[in-house]
Amino acid sequence: MKWEFAVVILGRFDVMLFDDAGFVTERRSVGPGTDTVGFEIPLNVWHSWIPIADHSVFFEVKQGPYDAQTAAEFAAWSPAEGTSAVGEFYERLRNAEVGAHVD
Repeated sequence: MKWEFAVVILGRFDVMLFDDAGFVTERRSVGPGTDTVGFEIPLNVWHSWIPIADHSVFFEVKQGPYDAQTAAEFAAWSPAEGTSAVGEFYERLRNAEVGAHVD
């Protein structure tokens, strides 16, 4: 996992950080009307962006060079992209507070 920085262009997101076991370690609202419009994701930290407002967009900067094989990494405790388990997982994320286990 690489270092990342993102700036909200439109709408609002909750940024969630997780430990390796799938516990929420931080949840922060980012975007207009919040304390910040940008957020830095530390190196080797699992994270997710949950859109809170309709039509939400963010611009993300990642350390290069770009490698399609490692551009998106998923934790062992998260469902595989495109599977039926994603919807249920997303709902758990939307409601999870700091300290919650999302697995």
